[in-house]
Amino acid sequence: MEKTFAQLAEFYQTRFGFLPPRIAESLRQETRIIITIPCHNELDLLGTLQSLKNCQPSVNPIEVIVGVNAGVNSSEEIHQQNLQTKKEFELWITGNETELLKFHLVYTDDLPKKHAGAGLARKIIMDEAFYRFSSNQTDGLIVCLDADCRVSPNYLLCLEEAEKRNSKSQAFALNFSHDYEKEQNQVLREGIIQYELHLRYYIRGLRYANFPYSLHTVGSSMAVRTKTYAKVGGMNRRKAGEDFYFMHKVMPQGTFSEINQTCVFPSCRVSDRVPFGTGRAQTEWLREGKAELESYDPQVFEDLKFFFSQVGDFYESNSTEKLPASIYNYLETVEFETELIRIRKQSTNITQFQKHFFSWFDGFKILKFIHFARDNFYKNIGIVSASGQLLGWIGKQESLSNPITLLSIYKKLDTD
Repeated sequence: MEKTFAQLAEFYQTRFGFLPPRIAESLRQETRIIITIPCHNELDLLGTLQSLKNCQPSVNPIEVIVGVNAGVNSSEEIHQQNLQTKKEFELWITGNETELLKFHLVYTDDLPKKHAGAGLARKIIMDEAFYRFSSNQTDGLIVCLDADCRVSPNYLLCLEEAEKRNSKSQAFALNFSHDYEKEQNQVLREGIIQYELHLRYYIRGLRYANFPYSLHTVGSSMAVRTKTYAKVGGMNRRKAGEDFYFMHKVMPQGTFSEINQTCVFPSCRVSDRVPFGTGRAQTEWLREGKAELESYDPQVFEDLKFFFSQVGDFYESNSTEKLPASIYNYLETVEFETELIRIRKQSTNITQFQKHFFSWFDGFKILKFIHFARDNFYKNIGIVSASGQLLGWIGKQESLSNPITLLSIYKKLDTD
C-alpha cells in the first residue's frame, strides 16, 4: 500500500533526514516548483537571484530556497563571507520578492567536518523542498541550481510547462551552456570550451552505445519529483560528484525527460573546493598548460555498444567469449556470473531482466569500466580527435579541428 505524504515525510525524516524542516511559512497550495540553490563562500549570489527575478513571470507561485552553508572547520573568512551573503540576501528580497516568486534562506554555518561539502549542502535544501511539498501533498518538482549561474529569461515558464506536460517523468535534465563568450581570460575560455565538449562527448558516447540512462548529470541543471526524491533516499552526502550518483539512482525509477527549450549558464571559474567537476577541471587546465584536453578513446563506447547488444543473450547464457578484451577482463573484476544468477532470479521475462541488468551495470559501473579500459587498453586521446571520430561513427562530419565548431555540433545534437 502506497504511503501517504505524511507517512512518507515521517519515514524519510527518520531514515534519511539530516535536519528537521526550517521554514515556518506555509507553502502556497498552487506551488509545484521549488528551486534549490546551495551557497558556500559565494561573492555574487545576488546575480543569480536577479537572473531568476528577471525571468518572464510564472503562471503559478514558485519558491526559491537558498542554503548558505559552511563546515565547522571552514576558515573565518568563509564564515564572514557567508554572514555578508546572508545580510545581502535579506536586503535584496525586501524589494524583489513577489507573490509569484518567493525566496527563503536556510543558514547552516556549522556543518560537521566529516560530511560538510557539496552533497550535504544540496541535500539540506532539497530535503527542505521535499518537506514543504509533502505538507501540501504535492508531487512537485525539486529543481537544482547553483549560486554562480545565470538562466534564460524563459527558465521559469519552461520549468512550469515541463512539470505539467511530463506528468509521468520522474527526473529532468535542463539544457546548460558555459558562457565562454563572456570569459575574458583566453586560457580559461579555451579550457571551458573543451571541458564542455568532453561532457557532451561522454553522454553522446553512452547514447551511441545504447545505454538506456544516458542523461547529463550537471548539478546546476537537474530536477526530480518529490515522491521519487524520497524513494531513492534523497540527495547523498558526497563531497563531490553528488549530482552524478543521485541522477543515476533516480533514472532507473521511471521515465525521465530533457528540458531543452531554456538554458542554465554555469560559471567558467576555477575552484578547488571539490576534487572534480568544472572548477577543478579549470584549475588543472591552468596548471598543466596543455593545448588540448584529453578524453576517453571512443573505442570504449564501441566496446560498450557490442556488450549492450548481447544483454538479451545473457538472459539464458553466461557466455562472454565474443566480448571485446576490455569488457571481458573488466567483468572478471565485478563478479559478473554471480550477478547474472541474481538478476535472473529477479526476472520473470527478458524485459525485466534487461531492466534489472542496467540497474546493476549502471552509470557508476560504466565509468569504472571506462577508467579500467583507459588504464589497461585504450589510453586517453585529445578531445578534438575523440569527439570528431565519434561524430563520424554517428554519420556526422568528422574532419574538424576547431573545438568551438565541434562543441556547437554536440550542443545541437543534445537539443534536437
